[in-house]
Amino acid sequence: RQIVSCDGEGLVQYNHLDRDLEYGNFPFHCHNTTTYDVATVPNDPHIFMSCSEDSTIRLYDLRQQSKCMCMHRDCTSSILLRSNRSVTAIAVDPTKPHYLAAGFRDSTVRIYDRRMVIDSSHCQSQ
Repeated sequence: RQIVSCDGEGLVQYNHLDRDLEYGNFPFHCHNTTTYDVATVPNDPHIFMSCSEDSTIRLYDLRQQSKCMCMHRDCTSSILLRSNRSVTAIAVDPTKPHYLAAGFRDSTVRIYDRRMVIDSSHCQSQ
């Protein structure tokens, strides 16, 4: 059993619920402002995403990194998409998980195909 959560200070936290000794050891400090939402990818326990007031959607792959400690304003770690407005909600299509819906602060919703979005740089595993 696994859980991904986010908070108002930009932290995204991944945890194994069955591994008490590892609890809290997988922080992702990539967003520099409020993180609004996290989404998992159906049938892929290694990938999850987050969205934030910093206008980014980030995609994390636990096979490539188990944490990110960037914690600076210009962190480019794991950016899947950068917008010009806050991203307040995300959802993955459960039947076609390459499709991602993103809700923005201006009340618009856009649908993206993750296969067509050019991935940004990833931070090194730490």
